[in-house]
Amino acid sequence: MSLPHIFLNARGMPGGDGPGIRFKVFGAGGGCGSNYSNYNNPHHGGDGGLADGTLLAIPTGTVFYIVVGQGGVSQIGTGMPARYNGGAQQGNGSYYGGSGGGASHVATSTGILSSLSSNQGLVIIVAGGGGGGGNSSVGGAGGGTTGQDANSAGGQFVNRQGGYGGTQSSGGNANYGGIAGAFGIGGHSSQNLSGGGGGGWYGGGGGDNSTGAGGGSGYTGFTGTGSLPALSSTSMTLGGGSQGGQGQGGPYGGNQSSGTPGTNGKIEVYRDGALDTTFNYTGGVQTFVV
Repeated sequence: MSLPHIFLNARGMPGGDGPGIRFKVFGAGGGCGSNYSNYNNPHHGGDGGLADGTLLAIPTGTVFYIVVGQGGVSQIGTGMPARYNGGAQQGNGSYYGGSGGGASHVATSTGILSSLSSNQGLVIIVAGGGGGGGNSSVGGAGGGTTGQDANSAGGQFVNRQGGYGGTQSSGGNANYGGIAGAFGIGGHSSQNLSGGGGGGWYGGGGGDNSTGAGGGSGYTGFTGTGSLPALSSTSMTLGGGSQGGQGQGGPYGGNQSSGTPGTNGKIEVYRDGALDTTFNYTGGVQTFVV
């Protein structure tokens, strides 16, 4: 008599009898900044990050909560809302700066990423959002173990210090006032014409006057919970997700942005190796049921 086959999860323990599910997660791009000082330099937002991972033999009926980040925009005014799933507003609101792109993530509990700060073990995978651009300054890319610092992404206005990327344990700092990045949410400085940090596992931060912001970090460290195995075959890419808003030169003046918004994120779900569903930005939590 043949014995029944027992599926083993990534920890070598009995797992579910359902399919293998792969998540390919794209963070949203940051918004472009402006050309207030007429330097004719780039002021792109940072690209979102890319995260990839697989769960093997998932029990039938398992529900995953899918949250897709919103692309950043060039904005003015502190009253404007941050971008969905953690993209931060631009600096102090007096002049145009790019807001950060939102993170995209998958979890076993509903809610935007920042709402899971006390339940981080329920988060399966995160792709960080790109940082917003500043005045003739570019934003840092999201994703990777650490989001990109704005200064590493390219030239900043008169060599000032741009915002720092989020890491695996802390958000980009707030050396120039404002609010530091934190779990699931980007931060912003109090400086004119500066970009807002990208959302992420930990969000990026804003920088000095006129500079771009840092990107949010990615995450693929899910170790399993209940009948779900640990995430396997993982990778994280700095950038590689959705494109940041593009801006180059343009007219002089404070009330212009001369560029494009950051692109919204997306999440592709593969079932047993074949693309099953693509989730695009909706501004709300979506579900995928195995």
